[in-house]
Parts: sequence; structure tokens; C-alpha cells
Amino acid sequence: MKHAFNALRLLLFNSVVIHALGVMPLAVEAQEPRIDPELFQGMEWRNIGPFRGGRSVAVTGVAADQLTYYFGGVGSGVWKTTDAGQAWK
Repeated sequence: MKHAFNALRLLLFNSVVIHALGVMPLAVEAQEPRIDPELFQGMEWRNIGPFRGGRSVAVTGVAADQLTYYFGGVGSGVWKTTDAGQAWK
């Protein structure tokens, strides 16, 4: 209840300030993203994880090796990657 009262008080305060200053909030227009599409020309979709999707049981990495990870899936066994997910065995 206290949070709702504080939010209402802040809303009323902002309304009074905006009215007193004669300031209206500016409308924000949507802008097209400024990303050059040519940057993505060489990209292709690929499957990077275990080929059978589903729920995971556990995921862990090796602290001494930033490229090695293990993944345990429900019904898909334990998977290991030694190249940060490029290939799983």
C-alpha cells in the first residue's frame, strides 16, 4: 500500500510541475535502426547445440578452461564441448 501511495504522490507531483511550467512531454517517434545490412551478408543459420531439444538437467563449465562446457538434457544424455559450443559430443 505504501508503494502505491508513493507512486500516486510522484505522479501528482509530476503533473503539477508539468502544468506549472507549461511543458508538455515530447512525443518520441520511432526511428529506423542504423545498422548496415551488408554487415550480415556472410551470416548463415546453423545448429550449434545438441540436435535434440528439450529440458536441461544441468549445465556447467570448467573454470580452468573457458572453452569446455557440459550439458545434461532430459532424455538426451550428457553433452560436452571443448570449443565453446561450436561442436558438441
